[in-house]
Amino acid sequence: MSYNFMLLGAMAAGHGLDVYQSKRKERYTRMGEDLERREMQLQMQQEQLASSEQSLFQSEQLREVLATQRVLAASRGQMSGAGSNLAVSQSSIRAFNADEHARELSQSFRKHQFESSQRLQGLNRTARNQERRFSNIAKGVNLLSVNELYSNKSSMKNAKRKSKWDARNRWKQDTMNSIENGTFGNTL
Repeated sequence: MSYNFMLLGAMAAGHGLDVYQSKRKERYTRMGEDLERREMQLQMQQEQLASSEQSLFQSEQLREVLATQRVLAASRGQMSGAGSNLAVSQSSIRAFNADEHARELSQSFRKHQFESSQRLQGLNRTARNQERRFSNIAKGVNLLSVNELYSNKSSMKNAKRKSKWDARNRWKQDTMNSIENGTFGNTL
């Protein structure tokens, strides 16, 4: 087996190993992205839970504030749903509604941030996969380069010619040496 063919075989084996390693790397990257996605979903669920707990706590506080305002108005002999008492109650309700709206906006922002992060990860994964595939294709094309194969064929032909030429020259030289030494034709 010629050295050139062994070299070509080693190059092919290296290319095969690169393709295998690329597939494994892609699989582990996908597993890592899935873990990250699950972690982000868990964080979103925790934030939703914290937001709903905070909303519940705020609504309980609002009820206490409104009840306290009614008690104070009743102790003064005023109606709780009229005049300045009504304005104070409405300002407490508006503050609660503004807090609820801010929590909903924050939750919506987090959800959209998560979704865009997922899209960006998908695009990055696709770009990495395409880059690996193109790299593997380029390595394969370099491995099976027509010029390289042609140059190897011509160099192999030249090596065979040289080998035959060297053998003929050695035979002639050996014959001439045996004639000069007087050993030509002597066989044991």
